[in-house]
Amino acid sequence: MSNNAYRKSKAILAIIFNISIVVLEIIGVVLSIKRHGLRAFQFYTELSNYLTLFVSFLFVISANISLMQCTPIPRIISNLRFTCTTCLCITFIVVLLILIPMFPDTFTFMLFRDSNLYQHTLCPILSFVSFISFENTQELSKRSMFFAILPTIIYGITMLILNFLRIITGPYPFFYIYDIPWYSSTLIISIISLTAIFVATTLRAIHNRNFANYKTIRHPSPQSISQEQL
Repeated sequence: MSNNAYRKSKAILAIIFNISIVVLEIIGVVLSIKRHGLRAFQFYTELSNYLTLFVSFLFVISANISLMQCTPIPRIISNLRFTCTTCLCITFIVVLLILIPMFPDTFTFMLFRDSNLYQHTLCPILSFVSFISFENTQELSKRSMFFAILPTIIYGITMLILNFLRIITGPYPFFYIYDIPWYSSTLIISIISLTAIFVATTLRAIHNRNFANYKTIRHPSPQSISQEQL
């Protein structure tokens, strides 16, 4: 496969994955709004998936233009995909390692029922696979990590303030600051914050490693070219 064909195949697969994400996200949004109403906008899961729907839609448009013009995808689009993929991975990890252990009987519901099938399971997995495997056409800077975890920080601070002022309750158990010991809430929120940093760091490392491989294939060294000719 030529370098140009390899680049196109990766772009096409990235487009297919993101189209799939958009379709599944629309289904998830409809089901979540139907189940929660406007309260859906209180949940980190829903907000992360709404952001992903918007960003993946932008990615599909941008990737098609880039494919036709043989130009790189704008860096801001790649950074936005990094941000929403980080948020979705955090959602998946929190559900799997915090919420389900807190409520063991909800395992099937949390991962495979209603809007959760799309927002907790399918979209996070598809976004992760697409981002690290097919969207690694440019390097992510260290600064991009800050923006990747910023939505999580903003959400956590906002929910804590709203709960402290008794404007809302929850929506997650660790935000019930008047019903559970302060140290329990602090511990869980600290764990989630560290998880966000770990996820962003890991995603960036894998993405950039695959970008280095992509760059090597796209721009092979003279030595490797001469070896192929031999």
